Amino acid sequence: MKFWIRTILLSLLLTQLFNCENTATQPVVGGTASIEFHIDDPGVVTVKIHDRCNALIYMQTTDSLNPGTHAITWGFVDTKGQKVNEGIYFYTLFLNDSQIDTPKPILCFSSGGY
Repeated sequence: MKFWIRTILLSLLLTQLFNCENTATQPVVGGTASIEFHIDDPGVVTVKIHDRCNALIYMQTTDSLNPGTHAITWGFVDTKGQKVNEGIYFYTLFLNDSQIDTPKPILCFSSGGY
């Protein structure tokens, strides 16, 4: 119970601090996070995921996408394929190498809870 109360409070705090209502700011327990985004122009999308110290943890680039809503899945692994630790990570989206979104948080928790 303590785990879920802490998780919900942290999620609400991050939503307020980063002024975002994106579903990826919700806590993700185990599994993967789906990062949804919308683009108005066609192009290649890159998602960069950083830790709280701004170190690049993971990067994924798509093939060329048409305008519309899309999603990229992150399985909580780093660039070497190793599982990342629990914590807060931030993702930023780029379209054709130009940043299209401000960094948004992802809360990553193991399935065990605290």
